[in-house]
This record gives sequence, C-alpha cells and structure tokens, in this order.
Amino acid sequence: MKRITSPAIIIFSAVAASAAFAAWEEVPLPPKKDCSIIWMDFARPDLGFACTSDPLDPRPFLKYRDGRWMDGSFVFNALAKDGCFLPSGYGWVVGESTRIYPCIYTLRLQAGSSQLEEVPNPYSSPPGAEGGRPRVSFGAEEDGWLLLSGTPDELLRYEDGYWRSVGDPLPAALGGAIDICFPTADEGWVSGANGFAHYKDGGWEFVPGPRVKRLDFTARDDGWAISHYGPNVYHYKGSSWSVSYSAARYYVNGLGFHDRNNGWAILSGYGVESLWLKYDNAGWHKIIPPNGQSGYFPTPFNNEAWFEGFKFEKGKIVKTSWHWTTAPNVKPASFGRIKAMFATEEEDDE
Repeated sequence: MKRITSPAIIIFSAVAASAAFAAWEEVPLPPKKDCSIIWMDFARPDLGFACTSDPLDPRPFLKYRDGRWMDGSFVFNALAKDGCFLPSGYGWVVGESTRIYPCIYTLRLQAGSSQLEEVPNPYSSPPGAEGGRPRVSFGAEEDGWLLLSGTPDELLRYEDGYWRSVGDPLPAALGGAIDICFPTADEGWVSGANGFAHYKDGGWEFVPGPRVKRLDFTARDDGWAISHYGPNVYHYKGSSWSVSYSAARYYVNGLGFHDRNNGWAILSGYGVESLWLKYDNAGWHKIIPPNGQSGYFPTPFNNEAWFEGFKFEKGKIVKTSWHWTTAPNVKPASFGRIKAMFATEEEDDE
C-alpha cells in the first residue's frame, strides 16, 4: 500500500475581516535531499536556490521553479555558500569546492532569467582560497563585492564585467571579517569580531559595535544585523546601531528584510518554543510557526516569504521549505485562531 500525503496548510483566520487571511504551505524537498540545508535564497517568489550539506552528493544544488524543488544538476559540482539578489531579479551565488583543489565559484543570474551562469574570478583555479565561507553583496547590477574571510581577509570587487582582488583594505581594528552588505554601489558594511567596517567615499572606516553574523540593509540609513550566537536583533537608522529586539534564553537563527517595513527574524532556544517574528511599521509581531518548529534563511517579498525548516516524519527530523502568504493589508497582530488541514489519500500499489 502506498500512502500519498499532500502538503500541510495552516491557515490563520483574521478576526478583523473574514476575507483576510495568512497561510503556511509546505513545499517538500526532492527525495534524498532532506538533509541539512546550508544555504537557501530566492531571486523572486517563483525562483529560488538552495544547497544541501552532503559532501558526497555530486549534485548538492537545488532549484525551485514551477511550484516545486528539483535537482540543480545544471550547476557545478560544488557547495553554494551565499547569494545576493536585487529587487530586479539580478543576482549572484558563490560557492566553493575542495574535491580536487580549493576553488571559489561565482555564478550570475541576469534579471528576467532563471539560469545561473559561471563568471570566472581570480580563485576559479589553483591555489584557491582558504578560510571562512565566501560572502557576496551587490549594491547595484554589475557592481559588487566578494568577501573571503580568513587569515588575512580578502575582498574582491566586480566592476566592468570582471572580478579583481583588492587585497585586505579593512581596518585592522575590525578583528576578522564575518559578513558583508552593500545597500548601494558606493556605500556598504562589513561586520567583524570587534564591530564594523563602513565603506563610504571610497574608503573604509572602523565603527565599534557588537559582533554580528548577519547583515541586511534595505537602504543607506536602514540596516539590520543579528548577534553572533546571541539573542539580539540590531537596527541601524543612519547614525548608530541599537538593539531592536532581544529575548533571554534565545539565539537568532536568521534574519531577512524586503524593505524597511517588511522583515522577519527567527529565534530558537533550548527548552523553549521557537520565536517567529515579523516586522512592519508598527514593530515586531509574533507569528505562530508551521508545526511549532524552528526555521532558517527567511526571504521576504511583498506579501509572501520563504523559509527553510524541518518537520518530524516517521520518528526522524526531515528538512523542508515553508512558504508564507498573506492577503494585502493584513497585520500579524490581528491573527486569530489556528486551523490546520491535512489531506491524505491511500491507494493500493500491487
């Protein structure tokens, strides 16, 4: 007998208006691809990419299109580690491979396309780069940065159709780079062990601050970051960094913003339920998560968002993805009772 189970849909009924709603929908990963996801991002709501953590899988890439995840066999034999996509759909994915020799790969997605194309960089051939995971950020199409954290740190700049190394111009006081984000072509930030390096007017300036592991800017004067294994969500409003949200006994898993009034943060803790938070112009609101589970890699759009998460199936943890949608103008604070609907059917397989 073969059991077919449809994706679970959890609907939040808004008490303010019967026609308003928000819903969770599970979009399963392909068979044998339900191990840990090390990276997931979406160029647009109907086009996403992800990478599994299985080092023996020759096709660790996944691609979301036409309503489902599929093997990303069109991409190189390596692990994706980071990505950056602009509102136009233009973006980049960076990865690395050590199967033959250490290599850094850079893939570009043109606006309106659904295919990644490899663009050579100085580390596409031996000796490669050693150190932390590569991080990429583009403040404008065809103008971006690639951070290779290590000893020493190294930055690459993409201009005029080429990647070129600019060495390690970061302030020594930074104490080792962690993440990078450029909201525009001429202004950006790098986080480090002792604070931030702020790029402006063609140079880098050290800014003391907390140690954070994730940067996300929606504009020059609107930036977000999360604690490096801590409970804080930080906000930059154009002049300084301050704590926007904090929860004792928790640490922040992920952060993602679509614009200055549309973002998500996910927090987990030992012995406590996960916190899924949505941000709008009224502040942070708690959202009831799918199956009460934790999640990672929030990628919000206008009225929807994507997440990597997990569920329990036949006594084991299975990785999956969750799609959240809401009707326009429905505020999370108005969400009422939960309704869970599970549709299953059975058929004989003889």
